[in-house]
Amino acid sequence: QASRAQARRRAELMSGATWQKVAALLSQPSRTRTALSWGVALGLSGQWIYQAEQENPWFFSEAPTLTGTPQARELPLEDMMKWNDKVVSASEQLKWKAPRNDAQK
Repeated sequence: QASRAQARRRAELMSGATWQKVAALLSQPSRTRTALSWGVALGLSGQWIYQAEQENPWFFSEAPTLTGTPQARELPLEDMMKWNDKVVSASEQLKWKAPRNDAQK
């Protein structure tokens, strides 16, 4: 019983000392506090960008994922046709038809 109480008391003191160190770090300007604030800012901005890209991919060509195969976005057929029309007029475009095969009849 006595050893458990002593261990608990030591844990409380250590956590109190830890909080005192954290409070001192945050209340006084230092290189460590500057590095900590930059780390938190970069972490939060990274999370914000990641979530925004998952909802609406803009920077990446597909929505980012941490696991699995990324799913590429499909381009609508209408956009492809508009792009083709801008490159070559519709009358000059070549049309491909599957060759007729007698074996398929």
